[in-house]
Amino acid sequence: MKERCIPIYLVSLESDLERRERLAARFPEHYGGMIHVNAVNGRELSARQYYEKNLRYVASTGKIMSPSELGCTLSHIRALELFVASGESRALILEDDVLGDDASIRRINDIASGLAENSLLICGGQDGLKKRKYLLGKPALDRDVFRLTLFSHKYVFRACCYVVTQTTAKIILQKHSREVVLADNWGYFFPEKEVSIYFSNLLKHPVDLSDSHIEKDRARVRGKRFSGDGFSSNTLDNVVARAKRKTLAAFWRMMGNRRLVD
Repeated sequence: MKERCIPIYLVSLESDLERRERLAARFPEHYGGMIHVNAVNGRELSARQYYEKNLRYVASTGKIMSPSELGCTLSHIRALELFVASGESRALILEDDVLGDDASIRRINDIASGLAENSLLICGGQDGLKKRKYLLGKPALDRDVFRLTLFSHKYVFRACCYVVTQTTAKIILQKHSREVVLADNWGYFFPEKEVSIYFSNLLKHPVDLSDSHIEKDRARVRGKRFSGDGFSSNTLDNVVARAKRKTLAAFWRMMGNRRLVD
């Protein structure tokens, strides 16, 4: 008997029909059952909406989200709210530029069935990110699933492919209710060991970001050339912080954790 697939929420702008057509070709088995979450176009927010949503974020970080970053965050909030309201136990959230195949979705479904309630599964998507070298963990649940060290929670990025439970979705929404932050701020959502972040490198994110709405917006807002990690020129770690990060990574490797993404 074929195992029932967990619900898949596809975050996509209504206007991005071509992206969804490409996604349908990649995932012919699962695309028809995906729940389309009409993404928020941050560029169409009023000035008042944009600045009101950014106020606390600017106050706490000294940074401002670009319109597309804010739209992305609001879109994921919308997807998580739909999932919580559904009463389903697990859900896979995808963005429309994710790369993979139906076999990967089937594997994610298998892994999701074994997740504890206080868990988040990141299904890949770290391609091209400089700090992916700090993704460290040990095998858990299965040979291709790793539990991230607590140290690594703040070095996993992107929200293009992840599995949430009712518990972890509600935690994310609760924190957004206090302060709207970037959708992929996993270290902020789950800074403590009470929630386990698992990683399985099953789906990919394009390395070429020239078609990325967020990266184009970052270029306009900050006047910088975009790269895989966004704009680090204004927030480069100082020498002490960088040395501390490397020392901690070496310690966790000594404790038997391996680097998960090359």
